[in-house]
Amino acid sequence: MNPISSELGFLIQCRPGFESEVASEIKFLLKTECQILCHDGFVVIQAPALVPNLTNLLAKQVFARQTHFLLGKVKQLPERNRAQFLAESTWKLLIDSTQQETPLLTENDVNQDGDALIEMPLELEHVDFPDTNEGKTLSKFAQTFRPHFEKALLGSWKNLSSASRQAVRAKLRVINAGLDDSLSMKLALFLDNWSEVSVCCALKTVTHSDAMGIPRLKSPKDAPSRSTLKLEEAFHVFLSQHRREQLLNKSMRAIDLGASPGGWTYQFVTRGISVVAVDNGKMDPKLMETGLVTHIQQDGFVYMPKKAVDWMVCDVVDKPIKIVDLVLKWAEAKKAKQFIFNLKFPMKKRFEELQRCEHKLKRGLEGLSQNYYLKTRHLYFDRDEVTCYLNLTEANDRAK
Repeated sequence: MNPISSELGFLIQCRPGFESEVASEIKFLLKTECQILCHDGFVVIQAPALVPNLTNLLAKQVFARQTHFLLGKVKQLPERNRAQFLAESTWKLLIDSTQQETPLLTENDVNQDGDALIEMPLELEHVDFPDTNEGKTLSKFAQTFRPHFEKALLGSWKNLSSASRQAVRAKLRVINAGLDDSLSMKLALFLDNWSEVSVCCALKTVTHSDAMGIPRLKSPKDAPSRSTLKLEEAFHVFLSQHRREQLLNKSMRAIDLGASPGGWTYQFVTRGISVVAVDNGKMDPKLMETGLVTHIQQDGFVYMPKKAVDWMVCDVVDKPIKIVDLVLKWAEAKKAKQFIFNLKFPMKKRFEELQRCEHKLKRGLEGLSQNYYLKTRHLYFDRDEVTCYLNLTEANDRAK
């Protein structure tokens, strides 16, 4: 059995238990038949026939944490010299042995002597593994393995013949052309298990810079609840640093529906933003002492401010379609410019429920002749829910 197999496609990581949602979403987005293999914590999609605008479609995924372009798999890793074996196998995946002619080089591929450049065309970015209990046993190995693999990768590249280096570069150019020039020349290893590794490349507009697509956020000691991390992650995922500086400054005003005990309110207070916290429950005393929080003990579905604010956020536990109706009511009344809200889903038919909610929300906004930018993601700190960002000051075809 050949331990090296070229399996061009996509490897998508997700929260364990959401593999079927990823598969359903891919089928919906690509609108073409493709083989999808679901594993614990990740999904492998064999590359379909070229789909127009493919990477932009993948960027619309909700349930994916991390997406890489899959080059192939290396199986039966030996007990010894794993790094060297995997490094050599990585280059073999990219050398098209069926190619009859020496691939042509570009000017960037050769030096003054006419030889293929010695610099590697790829550099290692991530060493990932499934976010499962079994996968986490690979965490320490992934950290210690990385420097050994990087050293072996460079050494094995230097040992390749000029023709082989040319073949590698040519193969990468062909793949990149098929992906609308969206391939990032950054390598990622995904440890399927102790004996099998998926060799991948990052995608410019899809792959997240954080390993495994997991943000490195720590819960502040003085935060009223860990739910504060959901809103902090949402700010980082939906807004670039420049946009955060624009939209989260001290001149802003916010309303937090279902605020108790104040996890989401905390995110605004730490930025010096005044907040109206709406909840029949109690608020954290330390938040109230800041003087930035006005607590209104009222049902979040009933409350409506007299004046418009910059932000409305909502983490109320209720039927998702009811949350959509609430957001539409606020949009119609023009009471907020930006919204972040969670949709809590039942255990079954989560993707179908998301489609139903998004359809109603978009139809409602379009009925108001309202320009909007809407983005939905299943964040790391989300569980059986997704987080939505809605901006009523931008058109949906605009970037961040």
